[in-house]
This record gives sequence, C-alpha cells and structure tokens, in this order.
Amino acid sequence: MSSFLKPFLPFLLLFSACLVNSTKKAQEPEPSVRFLKNIQTTFSISSNQYSEVVMDKEGNSYISCFYRYSDNADHIFMVKLDSLGKMKWVQGMDYKGRATCIAIDQKEHIWAGGYFEDEVVFEPVRLENPGRHFFLAEFEPNGKCKQIIEVEGEAIPFDVTVNKDGSMMVFGLMGKEISFGGQKLENPNRAEGNFLAFFNSNKTCKWIKPISASLIKIKSNDLGDFYLTGAFNSLMKYDNLELKTTGNYDQDGFLMKINKKGETEWLNQFGNEGFQKNGYRTYERGNDLTFDAVGNPILASFYQTNYNHDEAELHLLQYNQDGNLLKDHILRKRVATSNATIGFDNGKYWATGSDFIQEVGFPDRRQSFFLQLDKDFSILKEIQAQNGGNTAIRSQFSTNGKTIMAGHYQDYLKIGKDSIGNDGSHTLFVVGI
Repeated sequence: MSSFLKPFLPFLLLFSACLVNSTKKAQEPEPSVRFLKNIQTTFSISSNQYSEVVMDKEGNSYISCFYRYSDNADHIFMVKLDSLGKMKWVQGMDYKGRATCIAIDQKEHIWAGGYFEDEVVFEPVRLENPGRHFFLAEFEPNGKCKQIIEVEGEAIPFDVTVNKDGSMMVFGLMGKEISFGGQKLENPNRAEGNFLAFFNSNKTCKWIKPISASLIKIKSNDLGDFYLTGAFNSLMKYDNLELKTTGNYDQDGFLMKINKKGETEWLNQFGNEGFQKNGYRTYERGNDLTFDAVGNPILASFYQTNYNHDEAELHLLQYNQDGNLLKDHILRKRVATSNATIGFDNGKYWATGSDFIQEVGFPDRRQSFFLQLDKDFSILKEIQAQNGGNTAIRSQFSTNGKTIMAGHYQDYLKIGKDSIGNDGSHTLFVVGI
C-alpha cells in the first residue's frame, strides 16, 4: 500500500464493512408488520378462545372464531380479509354459537366448523333446529356457502384439516352417539367423549373412531399425510395403540401419524415424569405443529419443569416421517402455558408465545414474542411486542412469503412499530407479517 493511502486505512476499512453490512441487509430484509388490526370486540375471553386462521395464495386470510355479545351469549364470527387486512365479508355474525376451526383445500375453498344454537344462516343456506348443533360448512372464496355436512347426534368440532388430495380429518367432542352418513359411533357408557372422523375427497365419511386424548392440532404435509398432536394423562387409546403415563397427575404430549389413506402408522409420546402438587399434574403437551422443507413434523411443545402449572419450557421437537425424534431444541426456558404457535415458509420458521417479564408492581407480567428462526431453530430476528392482559396468538398460517396470525388482547397491543388499542375491552385481532 502506498504511503499516501496509509492515513486513510481506518476509514477505508470502515467503508468496506458498511458495504458488507448493507449487502447483508439487502439479502436478508428485516421482517416487518404488514398490518395490525382489530376485527371484533368481545365482552369476555374464553380459555378455549379459538381464533383459527388460514390464507390463500393471493394473501387473503380467513378467520374462524366467536365473540361474546352484550346478551352474554357467544356469537359465530367468520371473516375474510384481503392482503392488506381489509374486511371483505363476514358470515354467521348475527347467530349464537361458536366457529371453532377452519381449513383451506386445494381449490382454495374454506371449510369452517363449529356449532350453532337454534338457527344459523350462511348465505344462501339457512339451518333451523332447536338446541345446539354441529356444523361443518364449505365456503367459496366469495363467501358463498356451497354445502354443509350434517351430523346426527350431539357434537362440537375442535379442529379440521384438508390434505392435498381433498381428504379431510375432523376432531371433536361427542355425546352418546354421532353419525355422518352411514358411519356411526356410540359412546354409551359416558356422557361425552372425543372422536376422530376421516372423509374421502368426495367428503363421504369413511370412519369415525374414539380417541381418549385431548387433541389440539391436526395438520397435513405436502405428501398428504396427517399428523396430530395434543395431550393425555394416565392412558391414551386409539385403534390398537396405547400410551401410558405414571398416573392421573402426569400429563404427557403425543404425536400421531395417519397416512393419506386414513391408516394409522405410529403414535409417539413425550414429556417429563409427573408429580402431584395441589391437585395439578405436569403440563406437557403438543400445542402446534408445522412441517420442514421435506415434510417432517415440527412441534411447539410445553415441558413443565417445576410445580408452577402456569409456566413451562418451550421445546421445538423435530421428528422424521417414521416417528424418530431428530431434534429437541429448547427455544425458551420459561414461558406462559397459555399458548404457543409455530409455522414454516420459505426456509424460515415463525414462533410465538408469551414470556414472563419483571416490572415494578407486576412481577410476572406476560409479554408476547415473535421470533423468526432459521432451519436449525436459531433466532434470526425478533419483532418486539408490548401488550396488555389476556393477550395470546392463537394460530398462524404462512404461504408465499407472507404470514398471518390471529389472537386476542385487552387494553393495548404493540407489535414492532404498529399499535392498536381499545377502551379496556377484550378484542380479537390479526397481524400480517
């Protein structure tokens, strides 16, 4: 180097570093909030406050949920938003009941399930029947109801998914007996129980089976296979498979694979050994799942490590399609057990949950987190959040570089640079990233 340039060497090195950093930023843009919007006020939040969301290829999102009105009754609320968060249509809003689950098929038709009380109208279809009744309805993208699958008997659906071939799986709660078409399941010895139903691509029910577990999420990968996760205590039975814990005070999580033909392939268990404390049990469960680039299931799972029922470790569990555990990654050492979600798109994951933070007067206030992860679950970016009470992301969905999340909050919510608020009421919201 010439003597003329030596005095400028520090500045040249700094300039080179800036070029490198600016190039890196150009290749890996900061994740940003596309929109953050209130969609409906509710007078209260249920512990089972379902707020399920899916998204089509154009970035339109569809949300299935419910709200408590001034008449102290729950009301169905299903809504379509465009890619900027503008409301396009609403279904079921004037009718009592709950919309509890939603799925999108390859034709980009929406399948939404729940229950109604006495009557409901999903334009142009009207159902009238005194009492509480199951519904599973197909909607075209314009909001028109194309068909409703009917059930005989008492039942409430809690989750639904449609695979790439159009086959559908539904999980729910049943009374003494239920039937879909020619398929029937009886539960004579109990007032209620859980069921799993499988429909072919023509939406004809092929079987209904009992399942002695709390199923939280069903999803299907690009190969068309179904994966199911949730929790059970003491004993789980399904088909000819069984899982056991150390007793009633030991709740473990599970992961099950049912192939695209509706055949059970395997059932796995995870969790810590249980202990008894004030009537509670350990709180392991699979809370959400997604798939990596080759279709392996990834679980967002809670592992309880002490006697506090409200906190746990958040683990990301990666299995292969034969049921072998590939990786157990602790994403957070101490999170609230209210909810956690996981999604995958374009080689990256989004994980959400609630941390405990220390504030004067609020020693364990909960604050939501939004983490972008690489394929090895290392944190790439975090979108900072601030929120009032009763805040949780309940579900997320990603496709074509966009992610939509739905949940609820009270008083105020700030995600990144965007913020929304209300008069202290509980509010259902969506955030697009």
